[in-house]
Amino acid sequence: MIETVEVAAFDDGDNRLADGQKGMIRARVSPEIAGRYIGKDVGDGSSLVDGWFPTGDIGRVSEDGYLTILGRSSVVINYGGNKLHPGFLEQALLSMDGVTAVAVVGVEADDGFPRICAAIVASRPIGFDAANWHLIETDFDFPVHVVKCLESLPKLATGKIDKLALQSLFKPDVNVPMVVSVPDQS
Repeated sequence: MIETVEVAAFDDGDNRLADGQKGMIRARVSPEIAGRYIGKDVGDGSSLVDGWFPTGDIGRVSEDGYLTILGRSSVVINYGGNKLHPGFLEQALLSMDGVTAVAVVGVEADDGFPRICAAIVASRPIGFDAANWHLIETDFDFPVHVVKCLESLPKLATGKIDKLALQSLFKPDVNVPMVVSVPDQS
């Protein structure tokens, strides 16, 4: 732990959250290091919110001061006021039989609201209904709107998944109404 850095989680209304709650991570540093953050000059205060530097991470800070990073805020999908980190949805879909890779992105539809889209690499076809029923069975509260099976996920030169390419791939499909078939329960 660096004694000159304080970290805390905040909600969307800039309120500091209690220890252990998930939120947007901010850091407050001592004056002697305030001017340096990964090559950016933050010493003039222009990047600060009430003296705190928003890191762009989502996480939680435990009672004993340990920080757990859960993901980046730039990939969070705001779905009906709920903040969904794609990583949780990807983990749930990865637990499906035959699935070897998953990438989830939010894509804004013509109505201005995001749709949850999943690109799946699997040894067998995984359809829209199968993906959503699996999510229901794993107690995931939100459905995917579009599912595409791919041979591989598009990647950047760095090896990271190309989220912009995925968003472009899904864009033509996000305005189609979502209809989930209910399996016969008899």
